[in-house]
Amino acid sequence: MKKINSSRSWLYPLLVFCTLFKVSGVFAHVDDQINLELSPVIIGEAYIDGELDYREWHFSNMKGGIEKVLYVDNSDTPFAEKVFDGGSDLTPGVVYRDFRSGHFYQAKFQTGSLLLGFQKNTDSELQKTRITSKQPLVIDAGFDAFIRSRWQLLEDSVQSFYYAFPSRQRLIELRVKKVEVSQCQGQGIERCYLVSPESWLLRILAEDLLLGYDDMKRLVVFSGISNVVGVDGSALRVDIFYRYVLD
Repeated sequence: MKKINSSRSWLYPLLVFCTLFKVSGVFAHVDDQINLELSPVIIGEAYIDGELDYREWHFSNMKGGIEKVLYVDNSDTPFAEKVFDGGSDLTPGVVYRDFRSGHFYQAKFQTGSLLLGFQKNTDSELQKTRITSKQPLVIDAGFDAFIRSRWQLLEDSVQSFYYAFPSRQRLIELRVKKVEVSQCQGQGIERCYLVSPESWLLRILAEDLLLGYDDMKRLVVFSGISNVVGVDGSALRVDIFYRYVLD
């Protein structure tokens, strides 16, 4: 996997949606609780400099929400997973594990406070902290629900939220605004949003995210720093294109 300067790794995104692949027995050694007969409801294909680097397989629960994301390499071998556990659309509980390096993070909102956990690799110490939450609070893939809940407001105004960063053990205030569709690459994009830090200083140091949505308010393109890191812990800048199974 190609990498970029880790100092620009400021955002662990979320992602939530559809595609066409069938799960096979290759998952047996990853999680014994996975139903091998299930198919992912969304598949994201992550490209780095125009080359396919990895895929995301999104699986839904009985209520139709995303419950698990498996990350697979070009041979369809899983190398990481993200599991959502309770919470709300904006603040889902999340645990991410990379099977290769031991990279780990978690975030969970509980009665006014936020539990954050982070471990760079198996040789690093597990960091955990509990901080006071701020509103509006967004955890991981909750940014998608935030955008859709403010769809009309984003037509002509900038919206801000506090995003949980397990790797920094803190909240960072971000803002999202509508930009020209041409800024998002890909097909079928009806709206393009730019996500950046609220602080002018962080905007100088950090890389923005671009999120493309179709006419059904579905995320179809993500461009920016991935939550997946290289085996050496380096940040990866990706363009992820999402496909929906039922299309």
